[in-house]
Amino acid sequence: MPLFNYKTIGKNGQRAERVVDAVTITQAQEILEDKGLEVISLEASEKESAFEFRISFLERVSAKDLVIFSRKLSMMISSDMSLVQSLKIIEQQTDTPKLRDALGDIADDVDGGTKFSEALEVHRNIFGNFYISMVRNGETTGRLDDVLTYLADQQEKDYDMSSKIKGAMTYPAFIMAAMVIVTYLMMTFILPKLTAVLTESNLELPLPTKILIAVSNFSAEFWWLILIVLIGLVVGIPFLIKKTRMGKRVFDIVMSYAPVFGKQLTRKIYIVRLTRSLSTLLKGGVALPEALKITSEVVTNSLYREILSATVEEVEDGNPMASVFSRYSLMPSMVSRLILIGEETGNLEDVLSRLSKFYERELDNTVQNLTTLLEPLILVVMGIGVGLLVVAIMLPMFKLAQAF
Repeated sequence: MPLFNYKTIGKNGQRAERVVDAVTITQAQEILEDKGLEVISLEASEKESAFEFRISFLERVSAKDLVIFSRKLSMMISSDMSLVQSLKIIEQQTDTPKLRDALGDIADDVDGGTKFSEALEVHRNIFGNFYISMVRNGETTGRLDDVLTYLADQQEKDYDMSSKIKGAMTYPAFIMAAMVIVTYLMMTFILPKLTAVLTESNLELPLPTKILIAVSNFSAEFWWLILIVLIGLVVGIPFLIKKTRMGKRVFDIVMSYAPVFGKQLTRKIYIVRLTRSLSTLLKGGVALPEALKITSEVVTNSLYREILSATVEEVEDGNPMASVFSRYSLMPSMVSRLILIGEETGNLEDVLSRLSKFYERELDNTVQNLTTLLEPLILVVMGIGVGLLVVAIMLPMFKLAQAF
C-alpha cells in the first residue's frame, strides 16, 4: 500500500506533518477528514513498499505489549500527566515497531483535537472493539485511568491463562514430535537393514513383521511424498481454519466436543472469556445488547458466537439472556441459572464476575490435571510403540533360530 505525506490543521488549530497509509490519494484524504483534520497538502511519499512489508510480514502486537501499554498509560494519567505527553513517552519506550508507529499517530491525532477512542478506531486491528469500547466509556464517565487499569488487569488475566495452557501443551507436543521424527528415521534408515535378513531367510513372516516391512519400504522409497503431505498438513490446516468459514467451524466443533479436552478445557476457556468480557463491559457502562455484540468478537469460537448472536436478538426483544443460554448444551446449567438470578436482582455484572473467577480456578485445576495425566500417557504410548517394534522384529528371529 503506498504512503502519502500530509500537512494538516487539527481541531485545536495545531499543524501536523506526518505520513498516512492508503490505497489512493482520495482514500488518504477521506481518512484524514474522518479524523476531523483540515488537509493543507497531500502528496505521494517517496517511501513505498518497504514500510508496508515490514508491518505486514515481520511484526505483530502481542497481548503482552497491550498489557504493558495499558498499565503504563493508566499510571501516567493517574499521576496527572496529560494524555498526549503520556502517549509520546510510551511511544519512545516501546520496542515493537508496529505499536510504536500506531502510538505516534494516536498521539498526533489526540494532540490535534481528536478523541482518544476515535484515534484508536484508526488502529482497530491492533486494539480491537472491546478495548476501544471500554476507552470510549472511560472518556464518557471521566474515569479513563480506572478503565485503563481495569483493561490491563483483564488483559493480563487473558495473557496468563493463554500462557498456562500453551506451557502445559508444549512438553507433550515436543515429546510427540520427537517420537514421530525418531520413528520415521528408524523406519527409513535402520529397520530396512534389520528386515533385509528376515526377507532373505524365506521364512513365513508374522503379520506384524509384514506390516513393519511394508511401512519401512514405503518410508524409504516415498520419503518425498511423506514430506509433502506433512508440509501440506502443517500449512494447509491452519490456512483452512483461519481463512475459511467452514474450516473454522469444523475446527471449533472438534475442539468443543472432543473427548476430555472439549468439555474440560475448550468450553471452560470460552466461558471464562465470555463472562469476563461481559462483566467488564457492563461495569464500564455498556448496554447489554452492545456488550453481547462486542463479546462475540472477543470470543473467537464460532459456536459461542452463534449463541451470543441469538442472545442479542432475544435481549433486544425484551427477553432475559439466561433463557437463551439455557437452550445450549455448550453453556453449563449453572451459568444460565446464576445469570437468571443476576438479571432478576439487577446484579448481573457481579454474577458474571464471580462466574469468570470460578471457571478460572476450574481451568487452572484442569490444566494441572491434564499435564499430570499426559506425561504418563505419553510414556504408555511410547512403550506400546517400542513393544510392537520389538515383537515385529523378534518373532521371526525366534523362528529363524529354531530353523537352525
